[in-house]
Amino acid sequence: MVATPAGYPWSSHTYNRLVQHDFRITAHFAHLSLGANAATPKVGFLAICANTLDEIRITDLRLHTQQQRIGASEKYRRQIELLTGRIVEVRPSGHPNFAYTRLDK
Repeated sequence: MVATPAGYPWSSHTYNRLVQHDFRITAHFAHLSLGANAATPKVGFLAICANTLDEIRITDLRLHTQQQRIGASEKYRRQIELLTGRIVEVRPSGHPNFAYTRLDK
C-alpha cells in the first residue's frame, strides 16, 4: 500500500512518533509501556518500526492470510490440528477442497 507507515494517511504512526498531536488518538498502553517518559516511547516505537521483514517472511504471511491459515510455529499448528481435527497448514494452490479437508477422513 505504502512504502512506510507514515505514508498511510489513516495511520497513527505520526502520532506515535510524537511528531504530530491528534486529539482523536489516545495512546495505546503498549505504546506507553515502551518507556517511562515522553521521549522513551518514541525511541522504542521507532526501533520497532525500523525492523523490516525479509521477502520470504512477507510471502509466507501473505500465503497464510490469503488462505486464512495460522501463521505460527509448526508445534502450535499441530496442536491446533489435533484439537480441531482440521488441517491448518498452507496448502498448494489448486488443492481440491483444501479449505474443508479434515484429518479424520
